[in-house]
Amino acid sequence: TTDDMRTSMGLHIPSRTHPRAAVPTTAPQLTLTNGQHLTHIIGIMDTAATNTSAKPAGVKACKLYHKVGGPPPKDLSEMTLLDTPGKSPYLSQFAGTQAGQVVYYQGCWTNTHDETGPLSDLVSGTLIG
Repeated sequence: TTDDMRTSMGLHIPSRTHPRAAVPTTAPQLTLTNGQHLTHIIGIMDTAATNTSAKPAGVKACKLYHKVGGPPPKDLSEMTLLDTPGKSPYLSQFAGTQAGQVVYYQGCWTNTHDETGPLSDLVSGTLIG
């Protein structure tokens, strides 16, 4: 059927274009909880939303970076990409040789075009052995 025919029948005419997802403008808020043996549970929330783990509009996932041991990282170049989870909470697991070390985490939202927003605050926790 044509759009004219749909209009005459009172039907919705779908858009033929999809708007490009905007580059994220907010940083995620990370919360860290010690899990069981050698695990951390990372909660990922939108700073603009309260009491929900929903991602901002247009966001695909959160890029999570981490550094194990040593002093806190000065910038992202000292960290390694851990994962890109699409849901919260995220379970981070480690090897037994890392017990007792401090793990530092930062994250940023990423859209469907892999464009990232600002970094979250740095959070850290000690791995329970």
